[in-house]
Amino acid sequence: MLLNNRSHISETIRTIGRQAFIQEVRILNKEGITIYSSDSTAIGHTVDKKADACYACHTANEPLESLPIKERTRIYTLPEDSTRLLGIINPIYSERSCWEAACHVHDAEQKVLGVLDIIVSLETIDQQIARAKFKMFLFALTCILALSGVLWYFVRRCG
Repeated sequence: MLLNNRSHISETIRTIGRQAFIQEVRILNKEGITIYSSDSTAIGHTVDKKADACYACHTANEPLESLPIKERTRIYTLPEDSTRLLGIINPIYSERSCWEAACHVHDAEQKVLGVLDIIVSLETIDQQIARAKFKMFLFALTCILALSGVLWYFVRRCG
């Protein structure tokens, strides 16, 4: 971003967004306008600062400059889909090299330039969890049946 090569940034975002488990990657400026996105139709749209992804930082009149990772993540499902999604927001901080670069217009007092928002599908992880639960159920059932058989044997033999 420091080189201000917008086509390179756009291509990088689109390439990351083409990964099978990535739902969307976007960069929003400090006003909440999507300036880069793996979904080209989202570019230029303003997000609602009261939405799940934004409310943690924008609860006060002035947005927070930092937030613990737990409060920058969200797990949700879309109404038309049952796949769980993990959204992670990461602030893009202004650094000395940013405000001293000739191509940038922000000043040294501006701490956060925008955010990187990545949405990842949890479908594969949910499938692995379901398989693990099933295997644990089978293991528990096998243990119960084996213990019952051993107890039955001793009861019949001693009784």
